[in-house]
Amino acid sequence: MPSTWPYTTVGKQLGQPLYRLLGLNPHKAPLTSFTVAIDEPALVAERASQSKMPIIKIKLGGDDDEATVAAVRQSTQARIRLDANAGWSREQAARLIPRLAQYDLEFIEQPLAVGDIEGLCWLRAQKLGVPIFADENIKTAQDVAAHAGAVDGIVVKLMKSAGIRQALRLIHTAHALGMQVMIGCMVESSLG
Repeated sequence: MPSTWPYTTVGKQLGQPLYRLLGLNPHKAPLTSFTVAIDEPALVAERASQSKMPIIKIKLGGDDDEATVAAVRQSTQARIRLDANAGWSREQAARLIPRLAQYDLEFIEQPLAVGDIEGLCWLRAQKLGVPIFADENIKTAQDVAAHAGAVDGIVVKLMKSAGIRQALRLIHTAHALGMQVMIGCMVESSLG
């Protein structure tokens, strides 16, 4: 990640951790979520319960999405986030989200196909009772601006945004536009 290394180099030269250079307080870091992959509802619920994590992110996009969320809610009192991985059509999302809202969801990530900003606007206008976040759609600050009014929040990932500088741009742009931000990861190490 070319845009990341100057921060880590300066940190090494100054003998300071990266969080300090970025003005962050590790004691105020938000809680992380435990992600459970698509599987049979009972298996997803078992993994969620065994994790003992305060926040569970459930991957959806299969045939048993509602049964999966219901099973997880019965197995844990953790906060629940859903990630549809662009797996629903507009009609599926509009039909399914109100039914899923009863399970006390924090938000639903990327319910529609990548690039379907018009669909996200339409979905948000339905006032379905659950905040919608964009993930795969968001790589640049321009992408964030293009989603203003279409989503409630964005997902920022270092690997997707090409490093710390761009990630900070995404975060500042989202906050300036009144959007929430979730920090996620892909395949980067614990350093990421």
